Amino acid sequence: MRLPLLLLVLFWLPPAQAADIPLGTVVRFNTLCATCHEGECSGRLSFDLGIQASENHIRRHAGDVDQNVWRDLARLLAHTKQACAFYPMAVDIPKGQQWNQERLAELHNAKENAWFIPLGHLPAGRYRATLGMNGQTEGIAQIISAGFDITDFPLQCADRGQIAFFFLVDRSSLHYLRFKSGKGQTLTSLDIQAAD
Repeated sequence: MRLPLLLLVLFWLPPAQAADIPLGTVVRFNTLCATCHEGECSGRLSFDLGIQASENHIRRHAGDVDQNVWRDLARLLAHTKQACAFYPMAVDIPKGQQWNQERLAELHNAKENAWFIPLGHLPAGRYRATLGMNGQTEGIAQIISAGFDITDFPLQCADRGQIAFFFLVDRSSLHYLRFKSGKGQTLTSLDIQAAD
């Protein structure tokens, strides 16, 4: 009985448009909430106790957020379930896929020490990702396709502060990089290049 109410509320929320939800909230959703909800399309709604349960769920995982942030996180959840896609991010991808620390800082969730970086439309092929860190590196990188195909890359580097890995793109589509590292570690650069 309560599931129809939640469906009505989720689908009543206005459609999300790029830039009408703060970028920091989108990054927070994609580094925290999306790890459980990506790929959960409208047929797989997870809340069956009404909108209050979704508020409690969001606050339990995101912390004590104000009403505007809670509403935006609920809209992002609705978008994920309705569109079966990540919310469009109003981010310019740097020429040559070379991200500097300033650009990466906009895509950082400090509380989780995680980044969510749109890589844009990648043609099929093999790629090399090089991550620069402020010291030793320990964390996990994920390459995620628009269809929520996820490949994990556990990363560990004791010395140079730079680490690289290779990934394959089977089908040309939008792709994203999600990276989570230990406290005190900062992603200072990212370079994505086609590899032979």
